Amino acid sequence: MRQIAVLALAALVGTLGACSGATPTPQIVYVTPAPTPTPTPVSTPTATPMPTATPMPTPTPTPTPTPTPVSTPVSTPTPTPRAKPTPTPIAILDPAVVCASTTYRRCLDSFALITSMVPGELVAVCEYGGHTGDIVLISAVGQAKDECSASGTISPSRVVAVGRLPSAP
Repeated sequence: MRQIAVLALAALVGTLGACSGATPTPQIVYVTPAPTPTPTPVSTPTATPMPTATPMPTPTPTPTPTPTPVSTPVSTPTPTPRAKPTPTPIAILDPAVVCASTTYRRCLDSFALITSMVPGELVAVCEYGGHTGDIVLISAVGQAKDECSASGTISPSRVVAVGRLPSAP
């Protein structure tokens, strides 16, 4: 293939020479291809290693101390607090109504006397045998029975009513 290209080139050169007025002389040039050179191993240049940064050692995380298991005392469940009942308001006693329900003869007179002395106080109206009775001061409704019987020394005794005395007239 190289021979053909060279011959064509030589013919072209000869034709050009004829144009210039010179007598062309055909020239045949034989070109033999050069032996294919055996490829020599190309040594790849060794790259000079680039300086690399020395990596910092990765800090190891400080272990979190695990809490020492502490035996927790077994606790007794606390009872759920119950709603305290709203105390029933203590009624103000009406002497006429209370005294109408007892055999205590001097009930209205006793009411007038004690109301003049301690108006608004908590009292128990007590009835004893023989048409007698009393009106006694108490600090709690639950004390009425014990106060009317004088801790069991007065018998028979009955609690007729418990309540607050009316305000002074």
